[in-house]
Amino acid sequence: MILHKINGILITRLVHMVCCGIAMFATVTASAVDWAKIGREMKQMQMKLERAGVPRYYIVNGKKVSPWPKLGIGVHGINEQMFKDLKKAHIRYVRRTIYWHLVENTQTPGVYNEKELERFRREIDMLTSNNLIPLVVVHGSPHGISYEKRHEGYKRFAALMGMMAKRFPKVKYWELWNEMDDGFTPLFGADAKIPMIERGKCYAEMLKEAYPAIKKANSQAVVVVGGMVDFNEFPKGIYAGGGKKYFDIMNLHTYGVPLIWSYVERGNKLRQIMNANGDRYKPIWNTEFGSSADALIRAWGPHDAKWYDQTQASQLMECLEFNRKAGLYQLSFIYQYQSGDESSGEIREKLVKSLPKGASRDDYSYGIVRLSNGKPTPFMKQLFKHNPLR
Repeated sequence: MILHKINGILITRLVHMVCCGIAMFATVTASAVDWAKIGREMKQMQMKLERAGVPRYYIVNGKKVSPWPKLGIGVHGINEQMFKDLKKAHIRYVRRTIYWHLVENTQTPGVYNEKELERFRREIDMLTSNNLIPLVVVHGSPHGISYEKRHEGYKRFAALMGMMAKRFPKVKYWELWNEMDDGFTPLFGADAKIPMIERGKCYAEMLKEAYPAIKKANSQAVVVVGGMVDFNEFPKGIYAGGGKKYFDIMNLHTYGVPLIWSYVERGNKLRQIMNANGDRYKPIWNTEFGSSADALIRAWGPHDAKWYDQTQASQLMECLEFNRKAGLYQLSFIYQYQSGDESSGEIREKLVKSLPKGASRDDYSYGIVRLSNGKPTPFMKQLFKHNPLR
């Protein structure tokens, strides 16, 4: 559950956190909340950022880089049809995961699985040969990793990343972990329930080990902070822990209904934290945002399949059009090219009942291409005609 304030009003915002097929949602409490007022305030924030416009430039690896926002996509796998679709949609950046526990899959630290590394090499070769730019997420916990032995774990991870950066020079962008502030690894204290700002400090300690190892292996590599769920205390902890010099790009995940609210508010808050810490010229990436029937049902109740498609398309396009004007994120990655249904219990029952007979619930999740037959959703068809962030 994510609690935060908008102009002094404490609310519970619908938040979706995705990793390894797990979806967790906060409940929405409507009592004593003036949603119309919040909506107006969010619109004012959005318009203010749009009027401010795209920054003049960012600095990455000591060089000025273009600030003009682009669109990326997360993928669970790759195939020839995906290459055709992404080319048609003018998407070049692809976010793909490799798991530490599959690479270092024995009880002996530093012994790596050559079969997994070779599989990964083939995948990177396929992506780059199709003129795609990979962003590689590295996370997962191999044998022997724990919060109590976290400093040993940070050194092991740094050794892994040094090896990866050297072995795969075609990969320029490395994202270190995924939603590590909220879980999916014990290394930063989420399982130990330590305060969020302290988790950020732990992450900074890891960066101090991994960043130099990556740069030594490949000086052109770019280190991206793992996509965060928290947009306040955890990034403050990174700075408080001395992590400022040990990453090149900040990173955030934004889910919720309406999607534009979290996309704008959380990114703006994170930018303010960065500016206050002297990081005005570092870009922010948003490596997960998306819309699914599951989330829409939780917020607005069940509708029909056409409405789910139309609402997904309108919410995603609203975010893209905003970012084209404001440039809040240098890169935004939609979750996901294809993705199965992640709902459960009562919500799953409502989703199934609201679909026409024979329709697959997997086709109304976060994917923008149908999982059952590979056909594009209405939003993907819009991208074929016009991608605002091409």
